Amino acid sequence: MDKVVDVLPAMKKKQVKKWTTKDGTKIRICDMEDSHLINTLKFLKRRANAQLEQYTILTFSGCPNGEMASYYFDQMCDEIWNSTWEDYIPEIYDSLIIESAKRNLPLPEEIIPKIWVRCN
Repeated sequence: MDKVVDVLPAMKKKQVKKWTTKDGTKIRICDMEDSHLINTLKFLKRRANAQLEQYTILTFSGCPNGEMASYYFDQMCDEIWNSTWEDYIPEIYDSLIIESAKRNLPLPEEIIPKIWVRCN
């Protein structure tokens, strides 16, 4: 029984999410340096903003022909126009925020999703 208990912390470490760097190296979030962690959050926010901007631009590219096509296009446009950058962040963003909170890192307010601010 003692051996099972000793293995559990090691198993938890193996299950931690990993970030893939631009050169393809995988690094556990808990092993990232503070500056790398903050810069990754800033990068993901910039990427989410860029994606939202691209989708918004596409909505002005013209309306499709046909009643049903126009209907669904209008619905898609409404979803995009009512979305924010938080709707385009990847799942790993939460793990990065949690890790930065564990370390008590001073995060710029603009990279903290509103849902996190409301929960605290």
